[in-house]
Amino acid sequence: MNCVGFFIFSPVESHILFLPFFCISIIILQKKKSFQLIFLVLWKCFVTLRKIKMNTDTKIKDVEKVYQYWLTSSDKDYDVLLDLFQSRNYNWALFLGHIVLGKLIKAYFVKKTGIHAPYSHDLRLLAKKCEIDFPVDMALQLDVITSFNINARYDSFKEDFQKRCTPEFSNEWINNIKTIRLWIKERL
Repeated sequence: MNCVGFFIFSPVESHILFLPFFCISIIILQKKKSFQLIFLVLWKCFVTLRKIKMNTDTKIKDVEKVYQYWLTSSDKDYDVLLDLFQSRNYNWALFLGHIVLGKLIKAYFVKKTGIHAPYSHDLRLLAKKCEIDFPVDMALQLDVITSFNINARYDSFKEDFQKRCTPEFSNEWINNIKTIRLWIKERL
C-alpha cells in the first residue's frame, strides 16, 4: 500500500489543486503589471502548498493501519538490508539501514500521537519530535546513520562513501543499526 493514500492530498494532488488558481492569478496580475501582487500570490501559493505538504498534525482515522504500514515497511526493508550486506553492497545496505530506522521511528510517532509522521530523514529530529529518549551514544549514532542517506544517494558523495564502506566499517554500523532497531522495537 502506498503511504500517500494516508494523507489528505498527496503532494502531486496539492500541486494540481493550486495550478489553475496560480495560472489565472499570474495572467491577471501580469496584465495589471502589479509585480508586488504577483510576488504575494506566488508567496501565498508557496505557503499554502507547504502547509498541505507539511500537514502532519492531521488526525489519522485508522492509526493501527498507518502504524502497521510503517512497521511492515521497515521490516521488509530490513530484510533487503541484510541481503545487500550479504552480497557486499555495503553502501546500499547502510543507506537502507537509515530508511529502516526512519520508518520505525515514524511508526512510534504515529502510535504515540495518532497523527501523521513528520516529513524528514533526520533521524535525531524525528526521535525528538516523538520524544524518544535515546541513550547519548545511540543519539550520536543516529547522526552518523542519517549521513548514510546523503552519502549513498548523491553522486558527489557516493565515491568517497563507497571507499569508506569497508567490510569492517559496514559490519560495525550494520550492528549499530540492528541494536538501535531492536531498542526501538522494544518500545513499540
